[in-house]
Amino acid sequence: MDDEVDPADGTVTSILAQESSELLEILCAQSESVLMALWGTTPPEAGQTPPEAGRDHVRAMLEYFSHSSAAECCSFLQRVCMMCEDMPMLLESRLMSVAGNPLSGRSNTTGGRRNTTDGRRHSTLSEWDQKSSAKEQLLKRPRIDVWQQHLQAAAGFLQRRWQKLTEDLLSDVQPDKVWVGLRSPNRTRDRPDQTPGSAGSRTPEPDLDYGSLESRMTLETFLQGCTGKVTVLCGPAGSGKTLLTSCLAHQWAKGLGSIPSSCLFVLLEFRQLNLLSSPLSLSQLLFQHYVPPQDGDPHVQEAVLDHLLSNPGQSCWVLDGYDEFHRKLSRPDQLLDPETPLPAADLVSGLLTRRLLPGSTVLLTCRVRDVPDLDGSEDQVGQLLPWDHQQIREYVDGFFAVHDIGSDGRLGSEAVDLLFSSRHLLALSSLPALCNICCIFLQHLLRERRRAQEETGGGAEHPDVERRNDLNGAETSEIPRTLTQLYLAVVAAFLSRGGGGGGGGGGGGGGHDDQTHTSPPPQSSGSGSGSGSGLDPVPSQLCELSRLAWDGLENSNVLFLEDKVPPVVLEFSVRTGLLSQVEVRGHEAQLLRAFSFPHLTLQEFLAAVRIMTSNDVSDTQLKKRFSLKTRWTTKSDQKTVFTDSLYLYVCGLASPRCAPALVQVARASGLKGVQTWVQKRQTLVLNLLKARCLSSTLTGPKVLQLCHCVQESQNQELAREVVKVRQTLELRNFWLNSNDIHALAFVVNSAEGAAAGLDFGSCSMELECLDVLTMCQNIHHLSFRSRKYGDKFAGKLSTILPEFTALRKLEFCGASLTAAGAASLASGLQDCPTITELNFSDNNLQDEGVQHVAEIFTKLQNLVSVTLGRNNTSLKAAGCLLQKMSSCGNIQTVHADGVKELTISFLHGSETNSHKSHSEPAVSLLNQKWSSCEMKTLLKSVVDCRSLSVLKYVEPKTPVCLCYFS
Repeated sequence: MDDEVDPADGTVTSILAQESSELLEILCAQSESVLMALWGTTPPEAGQTPPEAGRDHVRAMLEYFSHSSAAECCSFLQRVCMMCEDMPMLLESRLMSVAGNPLSGRSNTTGGRRNTTDGRRHSTLSEWDQKSSAKEQLLKRPRIDVWQQHLQAAAGFLQRRWQKLTEDLLSDVQPDKVWVGLRSPNRTRDRPDQTPGSAGSRTPEPDLDYGSLESRMTLETFLQGCTGKVTVLCGPAGSGKTLLTSCLAHQWAKGLGSIPSSCLFVLLEFRQLNLLSSPLSLSQLLFQHYVPPQDGDPHVQEAVLDHLLSNPGQSCWVLDGYDEFHRKLSRPDQLLDPETPLPAADLVSGLLTRRLLPGSTVLLTCRVRDVPDLDGSEDQVGQLLPWDHQQIREYVDGFFAVHDIGSDGRLGSEAVDLLFSSRHLLALSSLPALCNICCIFLQHLLRERRRAQEETGGGAEHPDVERRNDLNGAETSEIPRTLTQLYLAVVAAFLSRGGGGGGGGGGGGGGHDDQTHTSPPPQSSGSGSGSGSGLDPVPSQLCELSRLAWDGLENSNVLFLEDKVPPVVLEFSVRTGLLSQVEVRGHEAQLLRAFSFPHLTLQEFLAAVRIMTSNDVSDTQLKKRFSLKTRWTTKSDQKTVFTDSLYLYVCGLASPRCAPALVQVARASGLKGVQTWVQKRQTLVLNLLKARCLSSTLTGPKVLQLCHCVQESQNQELAREVVKVRQTLELRNFWLNSNDIHALAFVVNSAEGAAAGLDFGSCSMELECLDVLTMCQNIHHLSFRSRKYGDKFAGKLSTILPEFTALRKLEFCGASLTAAGAASLASGLQDCPTITELNFSDNNLQDEGVQHVAEIFTKLQNLVSVTLGRNNTSLKAAGCLLQKMSSCGNIQTVHADGVKELTISFLHGSETNSHKSHSEPAVSLLNQKWSSCEMKTLLKSVVDCRSLSVLKYVEPKTPVCLCYFS
């Protein structure tokens, strides 16, 4: 090595020394042929051995060149940049800037030295040079420059897109304040969700609910470390997926977020991929349907693609809205050729399964039910969590602060109070897009109420709302009682909008249905917005819009191109906000104008209105669409973009309360004999619903959906049929929310004097659901079976148990109950005098927990049996029960068989006081393992128990022993 070097010489070697650690990892990941070629550049006097020797020799090679001459170091770095794959762009750019042109004279300084190497080295290097194509010999520095220019073009495109997208947003999108639940690995069911007829209404019971949430974190935290992985972000329609992916793109464009700025951020929407009917290559997808190359130069396009294929890890593909995609994913058997035209579905499948651009970062958004389509390709799955009450309150306050400046905040305050008084509005508002729709409805409702009060001197209530008394006895307004009736009122609120182009509410349906935009204030046109007949007058355009919604439902379409919508209907729909504009690119990147509904559920509701008001939809078509959906995910499920709410709204529209509104819509469509026709269609729906109620083979999820349908219909006769067929409603392995409990309460409470039961097995639920559960006043049997139910759950349950005045049987078994949880339950049960059966088996009560349960025996005079087996107890628990026999005179038997069984039976109060003959109190202790000390303690308890007549004990492998007491 030269003793003296110029400043430039010192720079290149010092750069190599600084980057040696990262280069070591990169070189160790290269193929043997690349390492052999690089090793061929080291002179014999360096004393290097072939790279088969391992990591230490690669380190030694780097050490040698970091102390070599500048010319040698430059030549080495040039070859490293040319030969190595998956090198970070910033590192590559830095090395090339100091190493220079690999074809310049400076790189040939060591040429003579290489020619003096041994034959093997010369042969290896020559083979590499001969195999290098013309493309591989192109300068990387210009290619990197083109790549960086393309990154800048993509950043500019995404920033312009974000600016247009967020013009009407109420507040900033902050990924560090968006909460995500990390989901466990997906477990798909191999067979459809149907219970054999012989099993009645019982359902299979796996260990866990599918894809259960494991932890809670911010979106920012969730995306940390996603580089090079396949990440899935799922959530219901309207939860904010599209807006968040656009926000991530905006952050990348500004050099922020978890995606490195050196990566190419590619944002593709499945709703646009649906428009691509012809096969296309990766290049066509990237440049025709994303960001085209600068000036359309094919050489630039080739350079960008070449860099991408050489460095796939420097790309991030965000695929938004898989739930809208018309096709399912596949699993290619081999690597895909990026130059071969393929269907869009195959290109996406290749990205997700690593058959195309392996090592790239992929983020896919979809709904929870779509995750099984990935078939295990995902590395992590997160679910967007719904807004909590504070987030809802902040959004409503912000909405009314923008739209009702002159009301001094009074409308906003009233809207918040009204929203939180309605479980339907509150549940809808947990999703950003639907929260915007609720605000539009509340704004219209409060303005109409205020107008009516002004016209009548303040003494009139709005005609849409019912009246009830609050806790202070004052009359307050109540939102329509069912979801269907609420959507009727929501549609009326949209219809009340005057001119001015209101179309910004909530963003578009489907992939854009999650945008929480502001909306121009509706101007009253005098139409009501009630749950019954508030659609008067009904414009004919609404009928045409409902036809569009129905056609979209039939064709799985949520995006309607401009030429597919009649101009009059389009103008009306955009003006009222029932349709909003979405820009998409069709074939050959042609810009198209398309439109969608504010939310998928609104499209489904209008489609249901079409079913109930038009003879274009036959009875056969209605029957085909009328099916209960399950919450269990199956691989054989048919893919659909919709939320499966259609049949729910159809059932709700079959309510007599909705008949006046249906008649008005049917009359506006030109239908003859509207009264009779609507009544006939409602009767058909109720008959279809009754047939489902009488079915004894429905699984738990379908039973729950049946309860929702019956609740929407408000038909108590149908509710009684549900309980008549299945006295205990078994629910297994799916999430429950407060609205689910409300539906169960409607059905159970309609059963009148019939004994009804609820059996929850491995159903996840928030503790707040237990507060709603107290509405089930007709419950006789309540059961919780799952390890996920522990002491915290038991503590909450204990606070509400006294409110179940008809409760006879409580089961808390196969759970995670300890002595602390048993103490909580015991404190609540002592105020439940109607209890006759308790089952706490298969927990972890131990002896202390059994003692807590035994303490309440004297306070529950109607007890018949208590089961406490498999609770990790010892003989001490049996002794405790024997002691209770002396103070609790109605204990009839105590039976213990090893650790498996521990049951106590009681004489009923009437039997205790009667003179009828009954067996004497007895204790059976079978298959027990005890020490002499434990035996003495037990005998002392027996002596103290004067009422005991028979003691039966069996030690393992010994004869049965009976002791009689007189």
